Amino acid sequence: MNSSNSFQHCLHPTLTKLLVKRLRERISINLVGKVEHGRSRILEDIQQCDVGEVKVVLAVTFFNQTFGIFNQIFKK
Repeated sequence: MNSSNSFQHCLHPTLTKLLVKRLRERISINLVGKVEHGRSRILEDIQQCDVGEVKVVLAVTFFNQTFGIFNQIFKK
């Protein structure tokens, strides 16, 4: 796990930092985008940051394509 202030590992450090800040403040986020636009990578980057306990609610159009990624990232 990376330091709470280090976003060097992220593909989009500024965006990830903003999303992590919102999650730490218990503000919900909606992560939307087309296939292959980096949603999975952003989730992976967020996972490497200390955000505490986060409740994940999924509303996925292409559930079969996406569920495996969410399951890998957030399974415990």
